[in-house]
This record gives sequence, structure tokens and C-alpha cells, in this order.
Amino acid sequence: MEGFQTCPICLEIPEDNIYQCSAGHIICNLCIPKVPANLCPQCRISFGLSKIRSRVLEEILDPIEYPCKFKSLGCEQLLKRWQIKRHAEACFHNPNLTPLCEKMGYQNCNFMLGSASRAQIISHFGTVHNCPLKLKPRILEVPGKLLMEQFRLRNKQRVPGGASVPTETPCLSYNILYSLITPDEMGPLFLIFVKVNRITDSLSLLCIRVWHPEFHGSFRYRAKLQLLRSTPQSTRIVVNEDGSQAQLNNVINPFPLTWELMVYNVKEVIPLLNASLVNISISLLEQSRFGDKARDRLLIKISLA
Repeated sequence: MEGFQTCPICLEIPEDNIYQCSAGHIICNLCIPKVPANLCPQCRISFGLSKIRSRVLEEILDPIEYPCKFKSLGCEQLLKRWQIKRHAEACFHNPNLTPLCEKMGYQNCNFMLGSASRAQIISHFGTVHNCPLKLKPRILEVPGKLLMEQFRLRNKQRVPGGASVPTETPCLSYNILYSLITPDEMGPLFLIFVKVNRITDSLSLLCIRVWHPEFHGSFRYRAKLQLLRSTPQSTRIVVNEDGSQAQLNNVINPFPLTWELMVYNVKEVIPLLNASLVNISISLLEQSRFGDKARDRLLIKISLA
């Protein structure tokens, strides 16, 4: 009986309709459209225009419970035949899936990348992590004021210009989901991972390709990042208690700051999430008053490597 539980072509358990030729040889619904000249691969008899369902075999297999494909990796789930594929796509033991959200610090988020569609990724990051998709043809601009507000929101114990206060959660993150615009609206998806480290008083950035069309699988990308100020100044005016004005010449002006990074895929980036490939001092940004001007901004340009 075991020999009739799998399709003789793909060797998988049929999850949907099962068909047979007039000689009784079975084939699954996924393989039958692929056979040359509509001929049974085993006896070369034509399946005909109105293909014959093997309803008896379907009824025999329907109540049987099958182990997960990843049983050898620790999954103990038992499944009906129509549940096997859907379960495998989200199975915690699937080595092709990556719990990126959990690795980035989103506790209790079990969303898996690897089998998720482009639409599912956009929906998940937009609704669950408040990270809506940004579509840009070439360069993504992030307002400096928004960045600085995010850093302060995630570090409420920090006083601007003061020392960081270590807490139980030393690293917090702010993410941007970004897609290149393409004619078919199916451009690759990139996640800009901005990590704030309270202990080292710094932020670091990583660029992750979280989805790509199949024909983009071998493409490599790089990211150029720039912190820019609209009107860089080396002095500023302050008002004293008596109302008089004074000019300070100790305002730090290190801009523009520029980095180039490789864009990593999901598997590559996991061991790098705890590293700091680019370190930017938060105190430096505060002392240089980054974010005060309307045109202070972070520019991100992703291109083929």
C-alpha cells in the first residue's frame, strides 16, 4: 500500500486530486500537466481529454496522517495530505526558513522568511512592526529629525548630549522596508536595519535583501549611505540669561558622512545582526545638532554590485 501513497513522478504525497490512466497508473495533479504529449509515463497510454480521477485512492489516503517533511529535524506534527505543504512552509524546523524578526529583537514574533510572498512580507512589516513599504526609483531619503526622534523614543532614559544608561535591553532597532520601483511592481525588497546600542552610545546599519524575484537570485547589491546636513555650520548663536547673544565655535561639523556596505541576503545576515559593521556615535549626532534642519537627512542608494 505504501507504494500507492506517493506520486511515481515527483515521489511526493499527493495533496490534491489524484489521476490515473486507463491502465490504473496514478499521477498527482501537479505532475499531470507536465507529462509530454499527455501520455502516461509508465505505460504511454493517453490520459485523454477528460482525465480520470482516482477517487477510490483519494478516499483511502484522506484519513491517513503523515509526518512532517522535517521530522528528522525534530518536528513531531502529524498532518493530513492536504496540510503537508502549508505546514512545511511555516514549520519551525524548516532549514530554508529564517526567523529574521526574532533575530532582530522582535520578541515573540515567529514570522518566517524564505517561503513568505512579497505581499506577505509587506503586510507583516507594515501591520505588525509599523514598518510600511517605501517605493523609490533610486535613492531613499530619511529625514534627520525622524531618525533622531526614533533614537530618543527607543532610549527614553537618555538625555541629549548625556551618557547612555545601560538597561536590560541594550540594543533596540528602527527598520525601513524599501523597494526599488520596477515596471512590473515586483522589485526586490530591502530592509534597512538601524540598531541603537545604548551601551556603546552608537547606532549601526545593515542592509538586508528580504525578498527577490527568482531571476534576481544570483544578483548582488551594494548600498551607499550618507548622512547629510542642508547648511553645515561650524558656529551657532545662543541666548544668554540676560538676553544677550553669544556665538559658539565648538559645534562639531563632520558632515557629510559616507559609507558603502554590501547588501546581504537573509541567511548571510543572521550572524551579522549582533555585529556593528558601521558605528555612528549618537553623541556626535547630538553635538552636531543633526536633525535640527529640515534638510538634514540619511540618503540610501542601493544598486547592483
